[in-house]
Amino acid sequence: MSEVRDPHRTRTAYITLGALVLVALVAFVVMYALAPTENANGQCSGIGWGCTLTPRDTLVFLGMFVGIPALLGTLILGAVAIAAFVRWTPLLGWLVGILAALLAAGVSLATVALVLFVF
Repeated sequence: MSEVRDPHRTRTAYITLGALVLVALVAFVVMYALAPTENANGQCSGIGWGCTLTPRDTLVFLGMFVGIPALLGTLILGAVAIAAFVRWTPLLGWLVGILAALLAAGVSLATVALVLFVF
């Protein structure tokens, strides 16, 4: 295949990937800010003895064990996908960024889920 190199497409793709990751981070912060700090019906909060995490604590728990690894995986795999798409396809930069982000996020989330639920 012929190589298609364009610094503008590459830069646009990386900016798009970063913007999509930033949107995900802002969504997490908004959910955290709006999540209740107490359980419904006065149920006790915490882990163990029949208690459950509050919605806000659940977001923090999931963020640590799913969000951070998936975010890092998305950034790393997204960069690799951008390099491949820019080199081997004539797609526009923003489209390359979106496709790379979706592909990388899917692979990252699947890998995190596999690690958490299988091991």
